[in-house]
Amino acid sequence: MNVHIFSHQPQRWQGFKHTYDHYELLFIDFNFVDMNELILPLAEFIEDYHQKQQLFIFDCSTDYSDKWLTFILESEKNGKIHDSIFLHESKEIFNAMSHHHFHSADLIVSANWVEAMEELKKSLAKYLLKQDPIMSTILNQPDHIRYFKKEKGSHYLEVHYKNKSFERVRASLKHFIYLQPLFDYYGRSYLVNKNHILYQDLLLHSLILKDGQKLSY
Repeated sequence: MNVHIFSHQPQRWQGFKHTYDHYELLFIDFNFVDMNELILPLAEFIEDYHQKQQLFIFDCSTDYSDKWLTFILESEKNGKIHDSIFLHESKEIFNAMSHHHFHSADLIVSANWVEAMEELKKSLAKYLLKQDPIMSTILNQPDHIRYFKKEKGSHYLEVHYKNKSFERVRASLKHFIYLQPLFDYYGRSYLVNKNHILYQDLLLHSLILKDGQKLSY
């Protein structure tokens, strides 16, 4: 999967790039585009990429909101925007995208860069989960994921489903880290889906809370 990040401020993406380089995810390739050096109109530039296996991330900073708004409206009109994530803090951009119903785009609205990055990691993890060859059997949202370490350093994720069946997926622990924004850590060995703790508690018979307290249903 190719992830293209467009920004007028590429220097503030260095930490993000370093983080994902550390994960060593071989199924993803990042392409950082400095908007200050882009000669072609953005809508024309992205036409060169096939729709499949492409994710576009647009850093729509306030200083350039007018230019981004022009691109968004033009691309929407000509059907050029596909799987995309927009980071912005502009009311005009938000209203334009809401009015035109961008079904294929995620919106991250935040003037705080740290908060925006946390939300981006959540959105990106959902896309990567579908492309990850190791996790390809887990396309639906799992109800309960438990991480554990076997003998000789082997790492597994144990995934539990609604019908009480489960499967084990094996990889290095580093490989699973990109999924962390989607889950809460409970103790040392548990990953629990935030969305299912209250509504599907019958599936979660025993959890270990962050302070070590055991929670049973």
